[in-house]
Amino acid sequence: MLFLPLDRPVIENLNSYYVDTEKLIEHYQGELGSGGVRFRAASAEAVVIFDQDQVLSSRFRDRDGEREGAAAMDVLAERAARDSFTIGVYAVDPVEACYWAGLSSAERLYSDLSTEFTDLEGLVGKMRAEGLTGYIGVIAGKGRAGGFIFFLNGEIIGTAGPGDTGPVDRSDGGTERLIRETKAAGGVFHVSRISRTGKPDAAGAGGKDVPGNETLDMLASMLGILERTAQSRRKLKGAFGTALKKKFVAKADAYPFLDPFAGEFQYAEGRILFTGKADRKDLVTAVMACAGELADEWNILPLFRRELTSWSQKYAKELAALGSVL
Repeated sequence: MLFLPLDRPVIENLNSYYVDTEKLIEHYQGELGSGGVRFRAASAEAVVIFDQDQVLSSRFRDRDGEREGAAAMDVLAERAARDSFTIGVYAVDPVEACYWAGLSSAERLYSDLSTEFTDLEGLVGKMRAEGLTGYIGVIAGKGRAGGFIFFLNGEIIGTAGPGDTGPVDRSDGGTERLIRETKAAGGVFHVSRISRTGKPDAAGAGGKDVPGNETLDMLASMLGILERTAQSRRKLKGAFGTALKKKFVAKADAYPFLDPFAGEFQYAEGRILFTGKADRKDLVTAVMACAGELADEWNILPLFRRELTSWSQKYAKELAALGSVL
């Protein structure tokens, strides 16, 4: 899937004949921190999504099929000058960048839900309540367009028309259009998930107690307090996210689900996107251990603990159930 939100353009209508695509991406990694690049030509198209540290996802499609990852980057570099792609660069929220990068690896939750038994408006409400991170695919009946509704932690972040390369519509009108179409002409729905940030289904895969929204909000709030405390004491020599990733790398042997190269755990702008399958207690233990070690290394651990007083009271029940102490 080659979806990319285009509502925050940085530069558009570049011609790839005059551009070194690899250097272009490197430049905007430093300039934007996170974003996406869209390449379009008569015979091919590609999307590259990145954050400040790495390319999160790259996909290239032409008449011969679709490539991803390193293979996509190689063929894009080879054909950029020859095929004269039109290039657009777009800023993307860091957490959303992880979402769009993971869209193609979504797992199907429900297939072939028909309007005979399922109302799209009700299904949208259900996915909101369950905190879905993923999408609903809509195949509308009687020649209607259909399309996709995209969810991040239960919030609709956009819609798109049929096919899997279209621009993303940020307005409320897209969801309303799909609801009207399916009420008038019927349709079939598929629901896919790209994370476990929503409420766990039963005990989760393999019987695991997978982390839900409350747990992720709790951890995001704690990391936000750590970041603010470190900034107030001028302990950060670079970006907080970079320091956190370095700590995760150091802890990757003990907690592989934190490994930044696996891309399962993403923290940015006070929000967490988690696509792994770690047990809830293991995740909380791991993230709190990393936060505590960073605070200790920055010589702010006693202050950090004091700053967590209200946080500890707010989440006392969950922390007690997990046996977690900083």
